[in-house]
Amino acid sequence: MLSKITSVGDEPRQRMNVTLQDGSQFVLKLAYMQTQNGWFCDIEYGNKAIRGMRVVMGFNFLNQFRYYFPFGLICGNPTVTDPMFIDDFATVENCAVYLIEGKEDLDFYGSIVV
Repeated sequence: MLSKITSVGDEPRQRMNVTLQDGSQFVLKLAYMQTQNGWFCDIEYGNKAIRGMRVVMGFNFLNQFRYYFPFGLICGNPTVTDPMFIDDFATVENCAVYLIEGKEDLDFYGSIVV
């Protein structure tokens, strides 16, 4: 299942709790780094955490952690570039972050570009 995370905004530092289908939650922190011209994220799920992963466009950027997390994340962007500007998540027409759940969807979105 692919669903948009609607709580992502245009603030340079964001923290949100995202609820999965099974009722469990993970923490998603997004930060804009002006010196790197990009967005980075921290993810905390149970006793596992990832720090400082760059948000990239088009595929499940958590794919290499698929055995640790029962979900994935995709950044969709109509300009077909990685999110590089502070306002990239500001409007519906810009970037969006999508949650991927379910083994079939994780397998599918791990290898394609949306």
